[in-house]
Amino acid sequence: MRENRKYKFASLSIFSLIIIFLNLTVELSYGEINVWTSFLKNTSMENYILCRDEVILSLEDLNEWQGSPTYKNLLSNDENFGEFIRMVRKGNRYSIALAFELYPLTYKMGARNEKLTISLGGLILVDPEFFLQNLEKQKQFITGNYLNSLLAMYGDAYVDRNEKKKDLTNKRIESLRKVDNPNLQEIKIKCINILENYMSKLL
Repeated sequence: MRENRKYKFASLSIFSLIIIFLNLTVELSYGEINVWTSFLKNTSMENYILCRDEVILSLEDLNEWQGSPTYKNLLSNDENFGEFIRMVRKGNRYSIALAFELYPLTYKMGARNEKLTISLGGLILVDPEFFLQNLEKQKQFITGNYLNSLLAMYGDAYVDRNEKKKDLTNKRIESLRKVDNPNLQEIKIKCINILENYMSKLL
């Protein structure tokens, strides 16, 4: 009788281990699916690193990035992307860093790119040094017209309102001038030159 009990206990233990193993395997296999959801619920450093790694993988293969967790669970997910933008606008630093890092992935996404561009550009008045720090890190990806837009895309409220555009452009220039970090002078001057050139076309 005891042997039967031992056998049943051993069988149950093995069965339990198998179930635990299978659950762990499923979690590991699909863990990437929850990376962005986890970050939006808890913007910890650990979750930031997981999301950043996903973005890096996406940037390495732009031909296949639309099959990535970053695209499926953030950029093409209205609810998650909306929450992400809200966090960027609230000044969450991990969200802002990720926004700069994934910015090139939105280049062909129209409205998504525009929202992200306007949200990041707003940081110039709030924390110009942090804006430049992140731009410096991503300068190999954010160039040309994309950089111009990042600096001077103001949104619907400024359409056909040149005086408002000039006022905001001037404020952004003055805000950037206040940054005295010696490591950011080159990118600062570049941004100021772009904004001054934009201003000259508004006059």
